[in-house]
Amino acid sequence: MRLATVGLLLVALAIPIGGAESSDRLLQEAATLVWQGDSKAAEPTLRAVYEETHSAGSAYLLGVVCALTGRAGEGERLLKEALSLEPRNAPAWKALGSLYQQQLRYEEASTAFRRLLDLEPADESASLLLGRALASDGQHQEAERVLKKLVSGDAGDSETAREGGIELGLLHVKMARDLYEGGGFEAAAHELEAARDLLPASPQLHEFLGIVYWKTDDFAALDHLLIAAEGISSEAAWDAYALALAEFGRLDEAVRFFRSKVEREPGNSLFRVLLGAALWDVTDYESALEQYRVASEQAPNSAKAHFLKGSAHRLLGQDVEARSSFESCLRVDADFQPALYALGKLRAGEGEWADAALLLERARDGDSKAQPVRLELGRVYRRLGRFDDAIRELTTARLLRPDDKRVHYLLGKIYGDLNQPLQAQDAFARFALIEESELQSHGNARPYLSSGVDSAGLAPREPPVPEAMQK
Repeated sequence: MRLATVGLLLVALAIPIGGAESSDRLLQEAATLVWQGDSKAAEPTLRAVYEETHSAGSAYLLGVVCALTGRAGEGERLLKEALSLEPRNAPAWKALGSLYQQQLRYEEASTAFRRLLDLEPADESASLLLGRALASDGQHQEAERVLKKLVSGDAGDSETAREGGIELGLLHVKMARDLYEGGGFEAAAHELEAARDLLPASPQLHEFLGIVYWKTDDFAALDHLLIAAEGISSEAAWDAYALALAEFGRLDEAVRFFRSKVEREPGNSLFRVLLGAALWDVTDYESALEQYRVASEQAPNSAKAHFLKGSAHRLLGQDVEARSSFESCLRVDADFQPALYALGKLRAGEGEWADAALLLERARDGDSKAQPVRLELGRVYRRLGRFDDAIRELTTARLLRPDDKRVHYLLGKIYGDLNQPLQAQDAFARFALIEESELQSHGNARPYLSSGVDSAGLAPREPPVPEAMQK
């Protein structure tokens, strides 16, 4: 294991060592070898001097060598011995804290670096090390205080202070992540704005900012998500921008934007899919189908493109073509859960209940929280006379989405089939209550993809913390 700050060995050359002049000279020579990266050559000399003198200097240097060569336990013991002999040995505290940090023992690392900072209050590296350890230990407020003091100090333009600014920016990102996951979106936005002022510009930071602004209904989300999409140039980043446009009601703008992207890059199937989604949102289903068709030809190994083409065919009542597209999708990816669901539902509509059940069971097994799949499977099981299985699936569907009136209606029908009037009455009463208070929906929802997706099959409605920001 290598310590984070090998340069601390230089400091050892100036610390009091004790012992005879020859021991001093040998320690100086050994320290030079270690600094030059030759710990193996230095160790025999250090061990000999240590065995003879047991001085603070020899214990310290030998402890550093042990730590650098993967013997953390022996290194820790020797560094502690050096500090018991000379408690004000600042380099030893630095080495011990670095060793703890390497071992993820952050609380002990923080304690060691506090001692270092007490001894060397003007040492910027001590503040940086302490700030890192506190942040790693989850003591975010204290870490922020230490790092802010470093960044705003007299030597704020030094390399160490600039590095502290980066650490402080990353700390703000970490705090934003925690706030985001706890639902504190406004506070998360505040932390990310602070991070933006400290960190180099990056598309990942723009992506996180965009997602948090999205959660606070701030239209600034669109600008940040576009910067992220252009910079990251990944499918997920473009998906997020496309869905945000739809969520903010910028439907015509989405059509214009992705049409221009297709015109500039006609061979890019991703932009065709996104244009298809935008056209779907403005109810231009024929044009959406054309974009999906071209995308499936440009990317024949894209299960998603075949699925979306099939979904457009299905909406337009072209069931033969829809079935062909869904089957093409499953030839590319036999476990593509959305296509299993869509084809199962289509087969059910054709009265092929057994085939439908097999497809829907595979879809359910691929996503146990897929409420629409369980609802449809319950319907199919009823047709097959498998009432116990139907009740099981519909009961789970009700737990996943209690406000879905269709679940209650189907349960009422099944209990009626089974001559259980009380249960049927209760289910129909729940159905009526929901129907009475339910707002009428308009338009056609985009194709269902999974329990976590409600779009053109491209992006989650609940924006996740970007992967790059989770570190």
